[in-house]
Amino acid sequence: MKPYPHTITDCVLDNQIGGFVGENDTIPSNIIKCNCNKKNQYHPTEKPLELMEQLIKLFSISKNHVILDPFTGSGTTGVACNDLNRKFIGIEINQNFCKIAEQRITSKPLV
Repeated sequence: MKPYPHTITDCVLDNQIGGFVGENDTIPSNIIKCNCNKKNQYHPTEKPLELMEQLIKLFSISKNHVILDPFTGSGTTGVACNDLNRKFIGIEINQNFCKIAEQRITSKPLV
């Protein structure tokens, strides 16, 4: 987040970051509901795609924003960024998960 000289509102107005965006001019709840019944397919701590999409829409005002995931795992955040037309940078130390993430993000079929 960029530093803000006065208030968080100033930062949002000047830089389009630092706050959150509610759909239809609503203030979002601090509870996010999503379908989480699916078992993890690719990674032991895989997050639901719907959850990641909701978080990106909530905190990313502009489609020009770049989303950084320093612990990419199997790439769910990258897939969500593709779905929402956001740029994405992912970092993952495990080469196996890097391959899975790359395949998922680039929509290549997994082997």
